[in-house]
Parts: sequence; C-alpha cells; structure tokens
Amino acid sequence: MRLILVRHALPERVETVSEAPDPELSDTGRRQAAALAATLAEERIDAVWASPLRRAVQTAEPLAAARGLDVRRHDGLVEFDFGHGVYIPAEETAHPVVRQMRDRLDAQDGDEGLRRFRATVAAAMGDVVASGRPEDTIAVVCHGGVVNAYVAGVVGTRETIFAGIAYTGFSVLTVGRDGRVRLRSLNEHHHVRTLERVTSSG
Repeated sequence: MRLILVRHALPERVETVSEAPDPELSDTGRRQAAALAATLAEERIDAVWASPLRRAVQTAEPLAAARGLDVRRHDGLVEFDFGHGVYIPAEETAHPVVRQMRDRLDAQDGDEGLRRFRATVAAAMGDVVASGRPEDTIAVVCHGGVVNAYVAGVVGTRETIFAGIAYTGFSVLTVGRDGRVRLRSLNEHHHVRTLERVTSSG
C-alpha cells in the first residue's frame, strides 16, 4: 500500500477569536489545490481521506473528483489545537500567535497534549490503512501537524512536530504486507514553487 499524505492548501486568515476556526481556502489556496491535483493526475489513487475541516476537504475535493471518488473524513486527522482560536499561517514567524506556538514546540519534551495528539493520529492512520487493500494508493489530506505526528511515529523521532510542511506539500509512505510503514519522501512541493513563480511574474 502507498500513502500520500498532503498538507491542505492555504486557507483564509482568521484573526477574530472563535472557539474553533474553520476557514475555507483562499484564492491562492484554490490554485494550490488545483496544482496539486494536476501534479498527481497520473497517480493511481484508490481512496481519498481528509480531516473534516474545510481547508482539508476543499483541498481533497479536486483529487477525489478527478477519479469519481468521495472524500472520506476522519475526526482523528484534525490538526493539533494550540488553543489560540485563530488561524494564522505558521510561516508568519513574526506574528505573536505563531511565536507562542513555536515557543511551545521548542519545549516538546513532556508535552502530554502533543503525545496524545501523536497517538490519536496513529490510530486514525491505522483506520485509513485498514480500510484499503495491499495494492491500493490512498491520499490523505490533513494538516502539517498531522503529517509530522504520523511520520514521527514511523521514523521514531523524539519530537512530534519536527519538519516544516508546505501548503499542499505531500509525503509518500509505503505499508508492507507485514504492516511495517516506511517513509519514501517528505514534503514534495515543487508544484507550489512553480505556481509561486508563475503568480509573481503576473
């Protein structure tokens, strides 16, 4: 089995505090989702799973629609909640919310919330794997933290969040018939770099 784990595309910013911000994709995000679908157009994909949050589902929809598939949703694929009630892209490193998040990630040892998150993601991905056949390729559209948490368990890193994942960056893993999961690539995002060059040039 092959797993293609995708971080969602860029959503709208949410700076007004709410209990559970769930923004839709921005215009840039929609272009990113289309570029992802074009990049993976030749890939055999037998099922598409997603976090139930809008930014993940809307990123998954072009992949699924091109193959006549429904997007299957799993609550265990939702991003870790840092408790800020806003959505600010993590790439905005000078923003106070992002600085608070990074401060927490700089002290991950002993963070029970992140440990529970890692276990939740592992269980959700176990459900995804169990839903398919050994010969299947399954795309899973989720969040940067989810990708990190699952890959961390696969490669055995101490930190749960250890790598920056680009919007619509995708990582490929394989699951052997013995159940062993192997990482084949992490954060492929050449399609986004190309899109950025095209956009910046007009």
